Amino acid sequence: MPQIPQDRSSVLMMNNAKYVEYVLNFCTREIANDGNDITTEFLLGDHDEEKSAGITARMSGILAGREEIDFWNASSGEKLSISWKYADGDAFHEHENICDLRGSAKTILQWERMMLSILSRMSGIATETKKIADVLPPGVFVAATRKTLWGMLDKKAVAVGGGLSHRLGLSDAILVKENHLALFPEGIEKVAHLIANAKTFEKNNFGSFWEIEVETASDLFSLLKVLQKQSPEWPGVLLLDNFSAKEIRNIFSEISKAKYHQKNIFFEASGGIHAENFMEYAHSGVDVISCGFLTHSAGSIDLSLRILP
Repeated sequence: MPQIPQDRSSVLMMNNAKYVEYVLNFCTREIANDGNDITTEFLLGDHDEEKSAGITARMSGILAGREEIDFWNASSGEKLSISWKYADGDAFHEHENICDLRGSAKTILQWERMMLSILSRMSGIATETKKIADVLPPGVFVAATRKTLWGMLDKKAVAVGGGLSHRLGLSDAILVKENHLALFPEGIEKVAHLIANAKTFEKNNFGSFWEIEVETASDLFSLLKVLQKQSPEWPGVLLLDNFSAKEIRNIFSEISKAKYHQKNIFFEASGGIHAENFMEYAHSGVDVISCGFLTHSAGSIDLSLRILP
């Protein structure tokens, strides 16, 4: 089986120039938005001293954001010495120490909100994703959507929790949605022919795949008939949008009866999926379930930074 195409976790690493730029810009903007730390300037003036501090968890979770904090620290000239107790993806518990810091008191105070924000939000998303990924049937994956607040950082947190990142932008893959289909009076079959006849595809740094959003069972079977005759040479996805889990199970029953081959084709469910009905879709027959609640509803992990006396 080809690799699930919605996995872009390899891009969301600090050895990828696109992600490096994103993280650097994000952290720089967060620090700039805080402006001058007039409280610290008022209290300390020109005086500064080296201090130790610790970040402690006030609730259990899965760590995410360590790599991003380390990158920011390294790009800033190793202003802080950071000793981590856990790696990204590790579970930690309430009251446990996440990491120890040592460096300029002014730097610790200036970076406090940015560091806690990144660790809290990313760990919250990773924790929510991990809960779901751990109970999925073999061969079924959960993926984020593009409707995220923090873009690539949210997608990285999903990947740390064991989910798929899905597309990282409009240039990442061909995703034909209802508004694209509205441009083709010939119908969805025309798009299927374009996909099936594409022998090559210019890949960017993210790689590529194709995906077609399907809103009715009849459209799905029209697509499958075309793709049955002309198998695409590059992997793709048929996105079942706003179908109930029961409807999807019935569709796969019909696919089995018709004996459609599914070479290089994956099935994804999306729309109207939430924590309460997620497992119904997990057992519906699809390969991937994409849902916005992974990132827009996940709570942040409560963390605390304290400077030691």
